Amino acid sequence: GGWVYTSNSESADGGVGAIAFDSSGKVIKYEKILDGTLDNCGGGKTWWGTWLTCEERPGGQVWEVDPFDRFPPRQTLAGGPGGWYESVAYDNRVPTAPKFY
Repeated sequence: GGWVYTSNSESADGGVGAIAFDSSGKVIKYEKILDGTLDNCGGGKTWWGTWLTCEERPGGQVWEVDPFDRFPPRQTLAGGPGGWYESVAYDNRVPTAPKFY
């Protein structure tokens, strides 16, 4: 076991990057795991191990990405018709009710 550091890109071309480390802390891979989004501001880890990334712009959406490459990125229903999303967080006591800021 190692781990993956996931980070949003708040630049105009957006996206999400991931850096994978082995158990000793050595970087073993870097990749962009989400393209085609804009102004990805805050995000947050889900309780099932994926990452939600929020577009901070008019009509922005919330995307779910998997830092471990188990499935491809997908637009979530959480973004609804679109909004200006700063970030997202989960309360472990109520994991089915994410909070968007």
